Amino acid sequence: MTGQGTSLNGESLEKEVMVEGAENVAISFKLAGLGSRIMAGILDYLIQLIPVMFLTFMVFIIASYGATSGRDMFSVSSLYIISALIMVLSFLIYWGYFIIFELIWQGQTPGKKVMKIKVIRDDGRPLNFMSSFLRNILRVLDMLPFYYLAGLVSAFFHYREKRLGDLVGGTIVVKTPDVFPGRVLFKKYTRSPEVQKEFPGLEKQLYHLDAKETELLRDYLRRRYEMEIWPRKRFSRELAEHFAARLGYPVPRNSENFLEELYALVYFPDKS
Repeated sequence: MTGQGTSLNGESLEKEVMVEGAENVAISFKLAGLGSRIMAGILDYLIQLIPVMFLTFMVFIIASYGATSGRDMFSVSSLYIISALIMVLSFLIYWGYFIIFELIWQGQTPGKKVMKIKVIRDDGRPLNFMSSFLRNILRVLDMLPFYYLAGLVSAFFHYREKRLGDLVGGTIVVKTPDVFPGRVLFKKYTRSPEVQKEFPGLEKQLYHLDAKETELLRDYLRRRYEMEIWPRKRFSRELAEHFAARLGYPVPRNSENFLEELYALVYFPDKS
């Protein structure tokens, strides 16, 4: 199920979307506003200007030196070649900047990181190469006819605020939490005495879970703090009930403790 909602945060009206993940479970995200996306873009372009200005300065130095030295290596044809190479490098800097940062920083560029927003896929999963490539290569269309007008118009009227690149790449831009989502996930790997008492022999029942279920468990625990508190509690309860039923246990008293325990047993069995 997918949907859309709005919520008040101070004086601003924030849009909220529900994305359908694995096991047909909907996860809530807050969309990044156009203002924060524009500011992130401005910051990123200012950062990109640094190497481009350096390359331009080098061309100026080379051209000046060639004009005064009279050496053949600084002929007009050589300057044309150098200028062409710098144009190619500038192109690679411009297009590669967004793709590389979004992949290594999980959907964020330096500008997005400052503005606390990031890019994810429509189903809530992290960005992959093809999605990032498509959304960024189509910036050339979003820029038409000038100053990202096409992209801004598209984002303004689309219910998920998608520019043209997002439509083709299957991506949305959402807010990130103030707290690192995986912090609690890696707090401990040992068994909890309370959970161990409530679910004796839990590790022996793990063979009932398939790969998709364990991936869902991992992805949810890593992203749970991106959700609002009540949707997170509801989803934790539903997910814990699903896993408890699969393993032949009653509904757990503490859903998130139970899910953390399962994660530790599945991914770190030697430390349990």
